[in-house]
Order: sequence, then structure tokens, then C-alpha cells
Amino acid sequence: MGDGATPAIFESDTDIDLVPAEPSVLVTTANPYLWDLLQLDDFGGREPVPTDAQLPKQVPTADCRWLSVAWDGKKPSAIDLPLAPGHTIANVCNGVPHPYLWMGIKCNVARSAGFSGVTVTLTVQFDDDEQPDPRTDILCASIIASGEFTAPAIDWLAYWDADKNAMLPVPGRIDDATDKLTRSGTIRFTVPLSIGPIPSASFAKLRETVTPAPVDVCSAWRRAC
Repeated sequence: MGDGATPAIFESDTDIDLVPAEPSVLVTTANPYLWDLLQLDDFGGREPVPTDAQLPKQVPTADCRWLSVAWDGKKPSAIDLPLAPGHTIANVCNGVPHPYLWMGIKCNVARSAGFSGVTVTLTVQFDDDEQPDPRTDILCASIIASGEFTAPAIDWLAYWDADKNAMLPVPGRIDDATDKLTRSGTIRFTVPLSIGPIPSASFAKLRETVTPAPVDVCSAWRRAC
């Protein structure tokens, strides 16, 4: 609609949440920490230092053994995704599975904008599933076809807390009709009031992150003997 046009009036068969937010990028990673691609757990576990041959030739890159940009937000456009779905789940790069899915969103996090603190519904549609019916009262178990496997459990959901400067689980009730992203459905939760963007200082350049520590020559010699 052009400026000054009369707003469209419409009705829907189900409740629809209209919020100032839209998906902008989908990323998959090999490890569970987007801000440190080599970190394995909360106890300091990390992957071994990569060799030069393992490092991508270009940094940053949209596709390497630690991270892949599954959808850049441009092609296909968000409005075309239902007809031209992106390949995101179980992404594999260089023989390394990327089981962790991250969604970047463009949003207004001002507490008066109608996004922070609001209960929202995220609809997930896999291209090989029937269209989910949000009006259904019974959540049926997923059907595992011959030759397929049950998807592993995933941690659910996390966000960056701008007040505490940390990644935290989303509090409150989460109604997940996707069975942890194993089938099409909806995910309904309340957006935390303190949600915010991850500060750029919390990201580390891969080559700086994996700089090898100095080698203790004497200890290395003793181990060799």
C-alpha cells in the first residue's frame, strides 16, 4: 500500500500474533556456542586447535566445518520461503554435521514497541510435512517412516540477555507443537523483556581464537622419552 492508503481489513480463522520482528538469517553450527565456534561445553571443553589446512581460505566465510549460513535472508526472500524452503536441519559441511540451528531476527527491542514481553507464536513448516493446523487440540506423535531416524533432543530455547550480558534459557511456559523441531508445528513463548543483540565484542575472529599456546619444549621432550 502507498502512503495515505486505507489500511487493509481482514479476518483470520485463527489467532495471529503481529509483532515488529521478522527472520533475517539462518545459521547452523557444529558446536553449541555461536560466539565461540570451538567451544564444546560450559566447563571449558574445546575442539583441538585446527591445522592451517582446516581453516577456511577466507574469513569470514559463509560455509566452513564449524559454521554454515543456511539462509542469508535474501535468496529466497522471506515471503517466498513457503514455496522455496531453505535446507537447514541436519546440514553437513565437509563431512561434519551441523545440528545446531540459529535464527537471526530483525526486531525493535524497545519495551514500548510491542515485541519484548509479548507472547508470540513461531510457525515451523518442513517441506515434507503436512501444513500444521494450529486449531488442533491433540498433539499427535510424529510418524517415523521406514529408513528414517528419530531426531535427537535439543536444548530449548535460548536468548541473549542484554541486562546480564549472558546467554540464558527463555523463562516461562513454552508450548512446543514441533516436538523439538522434529515435525512441522508451532512454538509459543513469551519474549523476555531483557532480550537484546549479542554485542560484537562477544564474537571472536576464528584465527585469533585458535592461536596455539607456547609449547613447553622440556615437557614435550620428557613425554617423548
